[in-house]
Parts: sequence; C-alpha cells; structure tokens
Amino acid sequence: MHDDQRLKQLTGICDVVRQSIRTAHRTQLSTFNDLLTALSQSTTEGEAVGVIEALNHLLDRHGGDEYIVARAYLNQLRHDFDYADDR
Repeated sequence: MHDDQRLKQLTGICDVVRQSIRTAHRTQLSTFNDLLTALSQSTTEGEAVGVIEALNHLLDRHGGDEYIVARAYLNQLRHDFDYADDR
C-alpha cells in the first residue's frame, strides 16, 4: 500500500479506536481523543508513528483487555508503516 493511501486510512482507523476507548474508559477519553485527532491529521509516517507510540503508552498505563481492539488497530498500523520503511 502506498504511503498516501495509508495516511488517508488514518481517519477511519482513528474512529474505530476512538469508539473502543470511549466504551472502555470515558474518563480518559479527552486525552485519547486529542492524540487520535493528532494521529488522523498526521502528514508524515514519522509523525503518525510518534503519535501511535504515545497512544500505546497511554494504553499501557490506563488499559487492559478492554483496549484489545484499539491495540490491534494501532499495532497493525504501526506494522504497516514499519514494513513500508523496510522496502
């Protein structure tokens, strides 16, 4: 998949992750929402990866099994970016 296509998918992925987080912990929603907004507006893969790392850090601190959907989407996206860099 080309870089531009992956970056365009960010909005949809962020919506899915946001819904998963909203369901799990409403108290953390504002922080997660700010990061997801930043992720969906990323203009480079490096910027997106940085935000993904910040989101994963928050998930590690505040989450558990209830974040499994969010983690899966974020980890797949991170993997896709890493794979594209290796080619």
